[in-house]
Amino acid sequence: MAHILPDSFVAKIKEIAEQQAWSDDPEFLVDDYAGGNEDDAYYGGERAGEIQFARSVLDMIGVEYTMESK
Repeated sequence: MAHILPDSFVAKIKEIAEQQAWSDDPEFLVDDYAGGNEDDAYYGGERAGEIQFARSVLDMIGVEYTMESK
């Protein structure tokens, strides 16, 4: 599918989408990552949301990406 988004925008979204998110772990539990620290839990969730959103945008416009592995 063709899109009209600037290449620089798509490149930045792809860079974000390819990062590892906490929620990529099939056995994800926030406490395993944040250890009870509310700030870590908040910012980890914020980051995971940004990554998941970037992946959704790329899926909608038909751009492939590869997720980082652990």
